[in-house]
Amino acid sequence: MHVPHKLVLAGALLGLIPIGLGIAAVATHSWISVKVNTMDGGTYGLFRCNNISCSTLIRNISTVQGLEIAGVAAVAVGVIIAVLLDIFIKNRWIHLLPQIFLFAGPTLIIIGLLLYAKYLFEYLSTRAVPNTTTILDMGFSIILITIACLIGFLTAIYFASVPGFRQHHDHAPHLHSPPIVVLQQSERF
Repeated sequence: MHVPHKLVLAGALLGLIPIGLGIAAVATHSWISVKVNTMDGGTYGLFRCNNISCSTLIRNISTVQGLEIAGVAAVAVGVIIAVLLDIFIKNRWIHLLPQIFLFAGPTLIIIGLLLYAKYLFEYLSTRAVPNTTTILDMGFSIILITIACLIGFLTAIYFASVPGFRQHHDHAPHLHSPPIVVLQQSERF
């Protein structure tokens, strides 16, 4: 067993950012705030809202809840697998395995965000009152999950480049070793 390389540890630290932001975004409830004619129309989150009539919306977004949680979990699993593979396995091709999780996680988060917006807009359109102004404000939770998604993709790209860089670095001649000089002798007549 060897110590994880510095590149993998840097990637693991980078991977902690989307995991932490994703957990914070899923746990908090300020995803979108609605104001109707400058009056509070409710704050909608992933698991709850402060509007009494929104129980149908919360029941309809169970798919979104699963996608968001699965996306954050996939990034976490990808980072854990990448570190463990670096510690225990030398085969560079198997080091591409975490990429499945690292790319799937942010993709699931994006799909969840799009479905959340769809369901929320459908819900609000059924309750729209003519001649009113409805303002939607993004809450900090939806901003956190969006940033987690972007950094999750950066983490996936980082871990995709680490095996190739390590393979090149391991086979490159070291800068500190003296150059090898081959002398060729020729026959003299």
